[in-house]
Amino acid sequence: MQKEKASFIDRGAERGFDKEGVAKLFDLIEYFAGYGFNKSHSAAYAMVAFETGYLKANHPLEFMAGLLSTKSGRTDDIVKYIQNCREKGIQILGPDINESELDFTVTKDSAIRFGFAAVKGLGDAALESILAARKSEGGFKDLVHALQATDLSKANRRVWESLIKAGAFDSLEPHRAALLAGLPSALDTASRGNNADLGLTSLFDDAELASCADTWKLPEDVDQMGRRERLAAERETLGLYVSGHPLDEYVDALKVHTIGSITALQEAVAAGHKVDRDLVTLGLLVNGATFKTNMKGEPWAILQCEDLTGKMEVLLMAGHFNNVTKQRARPFDTYRHLVQADALLRVTGELKVETVTSNDEEEEDRTVLKLFATELDELHQVQGKGFSGALVKLPVGELPPGLLPLLKQFPGDLPVTFEYRSKEGLNARVKAGALKLRFDADLAEKVAKETGCGLGWVY
Repeated sequence: MQKEKASFIDRGAERGFDKEGVAKLFDLIEYFAGYGFNKSHSAAYAMVAFETGYLKANHPLEFMAGLLSTKSGRTDDIVKYIQNCREKGIQILGPDINESELDFTVTKDSAIRFGFAAVKGLGDAALESILAARKSEGGFKDLVHALQATDLSKANRRVWESLIKAGAFDSLEPHRAALLAGLPSALDTASRGNNADLGLTSLFDDAELASCADTWKLPEDVDQMGRRERLAAERETLGLYVSGHPLDEYVDALKVHTIGSITALQEAVAAGHKVDRDLVTLGLLVNGATFKTNMKGEPWAILQCEDLTGKMEVLLMAGHFNNVTKQRARPFDTYRHLVQADALLRVTGELKVETVTSNDEEEEDRTVLKLFATELDELHQVQGKGFSGALVKLPVGELPPGLLPLLKQFPGDLPVTFEYRSKEGLNARVKAGALKLRFDADLAEKVAKETGCGLGWVY
């Protein structure tokens, strides 16, 4: 195109156009040619877009399973698409030693099962060995059976630890902590059997070898993993939380005390509803922090944070000018004590919108959002605040007898409304009179399990 530039400008000038304007027009054409679509290219893209849209609309399970499989190595994308599945009512199941394949798959119960390829610490050789052994055995009965059937020279202890932490053995034995504690002895038991297959039976006769698996017992003096410990193990091996999230218990508080999620903020920025330097508030989990020093020798920090939908960096600067108060604050000195791994915080800050240009021609430029923090609060300080009542949705045509006694165990100041639904489809809301509740993060789950009712907090 450079060969044509001079003649293009000259011909434009001959026709009465300003040379500088013609040169700018040429530069625009040249820039567009870097990624311009001709008609055939556009038609091909349109066809792919139509086919993709059709599959997503008519075969959402298969579409999302395929999409997740293509993103197995990109945790940020996996988190985003899993949240998208959950918003659409698609259940995401963790990896299972007897059900998972290499990729994400659709289950018989219309859910999507994690693939082994998304579990960290599993090499190709280990995966192939485990899948081949499972096929040969027709499934595994327990941990020792899986170990004995698999070539342990390809699937070492770290592989099995990753699978246990990820919850892959939950369908056979849900006590993950006990499985981890008993793994060394289970490996020893399985190794004896493998040695027997190789003819190395000098220390054990056939009867002893046959009873190896039967004699191995799960350790009994091991405490169950706590909720946070279990979630941390999933995060370590899968790169994300599957069976829950530390922010789950604050979902109601986040609706009242923040603008929503990271994804919601990204969408607001894309739509032009939020712009650079806007003040926003989010509920975030701190994954880690990097401490730095500015040119004046003052400390500051970069916080790696996330919520249920995505990740974001929060900058806790040594000094920050507040456009609202017109005063200079010291965010790092004020909130340094809250900067801890796994801290759950309400973060208020000034939005920074950046465009990151990709060096890969096939990847588009990305919009990256960051927050310059101006205020940090621990989420538990706002838990239960700002609610005006509670709404209890009753099962169709009934009032469970255990509901009222259960609710009376949580007396408070929030008025209760019952939503009744008749078998004929009639809906009615009735105030519960003198019955009032206090907020409790676990009450909704308790009400659902014990009475089959739905409990939501009104704000």
